[in-house]
Amino acid sequence: MARLDAGHLGRLHEMGHAAPGWRIYSQSYQDGILERIFDLFGTANKQFVEFGLGYTSGAALTDAAMDALQLNTRKLVRDRGWRGVYFDALVEAPAFGVRRALLTRNSIVNVFDKAGVASDVDYVSIDVDSVDAWLLLGLLEGGRVRPRVISLEYNGNFLASDAVSMNETWVPWKGRSLHGASAKALVDIGARFGYRLLYLMSYFDLFLIREDVLASRCALHTVPFLAEQARRKLPTKQHLPCKSLDEVDRLVDVRYLLGETDASTARTLARDALERAEAALESLRKRGLRPTCCARTGTPICKFS
Repeated sequence: MARLDAGHLGRLHEMGHAAPGWRIYSQSYQDGILERIFDLFGTANKQFVEFGLGYTSGAALTDAAMDALQLNTRKLVRDRGWRGVYFDALVEAPAFGVRRALLTRNSIVNVFDKAGVASDVDYVSIDVDSVDAWLLLGLLEGGRVRPRVISLEYNGNFLASDAVSMNETWVPWKGRSLHGASAKALVDIGARFGYRLLYLMSYFDLFLIREDVLASRCALHTVPFLAEQARRKLPTKQHLPCKSLDEVDRLVDVRYLLGETDASTARTLARDALERAEAALESLRKRGLRPTCCARTGTPICKFS
């Protein structure tokens, strides 16, 4: 997978050419990454959970519609006989394993229990562009659910050294730069509960693996930490600028989630992280060292009129 990195420094529309055969259903090359991960580490039950379905049509779901949703797990279902459940806040489609549920930090484990999710479910995919870090925390903090592998979409606008997240209030994503959580925020939460970063994509997702699963096939010291994996990847400007101070006010340092600081301090720390990210991106733009993911997003993270 490391060989893909050099091919993924360009715009999103170029990414499909970098890994032939690795992108069939997924948004980028998650299809290939997941197959490689489970070829190496094996499976316990071939069960998955994915949420953040993103289906907004009023029409009934079909096989073709499921194929087009850019799901991380679709190829596992189609080609490898996996089974699982999809959670969505709006859609219910039992024929495709889609359950309607509003997931929060406090409800996520109960929702998993009601759906019959195994405690050692092989794979969980989290992509809600908002409270991702809170859902990861809620999933792991009780110890009842211990997925073997977890992927989360991260916010690539931030430095690899800054751990920030949107606050616990879910808001719909409107295509702007403040969303979800930084890579370090997600990695730090995972580390608290015995997970290591396995792979950081240049855009989109990072993959966490339970330490005992990793140790079954690899010496832990051979897997690069975030700082090394993020070299040449972070920060990378994504999406349109935020335009409201309300969006900035929803940003908090991950230490607030972990109970290590208060909300006011967490907001101040997050604003400092935002300023560092803006400065780093501006420096990279001036030196021509970091392309943006899309032509129209070569702009600041936030721009207030």
